Amino acid sequence: MADKNKTLWGCCAMEHDNDDYINCTNCLKAYNLNCVTIVTEHENWICPICTTAHRKVVNNDSTPVRFNPNVTVRSTKRQALSSPPNNETGLVTREDVRSIMNDVLKDHMAYFVGEFNTTVRVLLGKELKTVKEEIKEMKDSMDFMSEKFDKIIKEHKEALENIKVLEEKSDRLQSTVMHLQARVNQLEQNARSNNIEIQCMPERKSENLMSIVKNIGSVIKCDVVEENVMRVTRIAKMDKDSPRPRSIVVEFKNQKLRDAFLAAGFNFNKNNPNDRLNTSHLGCNGNKTPIYICEHLSVANKMLHAAARRTATDKGFKFVWVRGGKVFLRKNENTGYIVVKNLESLASIK
Repeated sequence: MADKNKTLWGCCAMEHDNDDYINCTNCLKAYNLNCVTIVTEHENWICPICTTAHRKVVNNDSTPVRFNPNVTVRSTKRQALSSPPNNETGLVTREDVRSIMNDVLKDHMAYFVGEFNTTVRVLLGKELKTVKEEIKEMKDSMDFMSEKFDKIIKEHKEALENIKVLEEKSDRLQSTVMHLQARVNQLEQNARSNNIEIQCMPERKSENLMSIVKNIGSVIKCDVVEENVMRVTRIAKMDKDSPRPRSIVVEFKNQKLRDAFLAAGFNFNKNNPNDRLNTSHLGCNGNKTPIYICEHLSVANKMLHAAARRTATDKGFKFVWVRGGKVFLRKNENTGYIVVKNLESLASIK
């Protein structure tokens, strides 16, 4: 230890007789042991100022220099009276403290930033893991839905193709059915080619249909020989609620006899326009009602004939008649006739 009166102090240099101090081996300044805390050995001790200055000289980078962690400077001590001014004594200045504080703050900030980044990464990692799992589930669902959608599109396309094929088959079948219906209707009509139908003849319980036919023949001047009649009967009504009596169907031996009977009935009505064939001509009691003699039509042709009469009324056609199982229309005496083949052809008539 040197003489305290001649010592250049680097700290407060308090006047205590029993104070111990230590000299810096670099700058030779004395530091009271109450002002510094020494953990290392006393030999080759370097004060904090020299330590800082030495580090600043040796270190060429921009990292701030800190105090030796083994030395604590007690800055609250007052300056010794015999100590030289600050600028000559090398005491810790405000700039040094600011530099040290900046280093400490930077270290703490770096630590806090690192902790913050770690915490954020952990939290983000957990959240992102959940998000990734949800995205994966959504992707799986989308893939599943896409696969289902592609399957539906494929099935829809196949269904459209099948529908197209079925529509073509349906059109062909419909055409075939219509053709077959026409043929069946023609066959049915051909089977009735020898028949006539007497409509609106009143019914009686004990009636003799053959006598009725003969009486009608006598009135219209077409004698009927019983041997020329194959069958005579009443047929069921198409409309069971109709008040009209059942029609009488007469099957002649051949078509020539049938045509002769039809022609006689037509001529009688033509020659007697004010007294057409009716029940009074046959001696029937009661109200006088007309009696009609016509061809025996098939069910389809009867429906077509009824539709043709309605169309004629609606569109102003004057004549509707049947010849050879076919239905004809005529607007007036100065126009040509129209053959009604089916219900579709009626719809096109203007």
